Amino acid sequence: MVAEELCLKRLLLPVDFAAKQAHHGLFFNQGQVCCAGSRVFVEGKVYDEFIAKSKALAEKRVLGDPFDLKTEQGPQVDNDQLQTIIRYVECGKKEGAQLVTGMHDLNNYSKVRLVLELKAVPHCRT
Repeated sequence: MVAEELCLKRLLLPVDFAAKQAHHGLFFNQGQVCCAGSRVFVEGKVYDEFIAKSKALAEKRVLGDPFDLKTEQGPQVDNDQLQTIIRYVECGKKEGAQLVTGMHDLNNYSKVRLVLELKAVPHCRT
């Protein structure tokens, strides 16, 4: 079972479809919207497959100049937003999250690509 919190109405979805929908929900508008789908609950028996598919989608995402039609994700709005993302990633790692993909080319604050794997714990941040 894969369920995206407050987003998908059906709980039982094919893993490919669920990973693509979760990816779109998270990265639409670079995740800079209050309704970004940042939490996904995945049943244990499909967990590894879901993480692998999510990682593959994140790694093939085309990052760069937003005026280039091939670009899927441009820069964060500013360096403050990038620093906020970095703080959340570091906080997640301290709380037990595993960074499945890396953060790349931070010099121009435009290329953040990551998937955090975190088992549900009571002190997770929202």
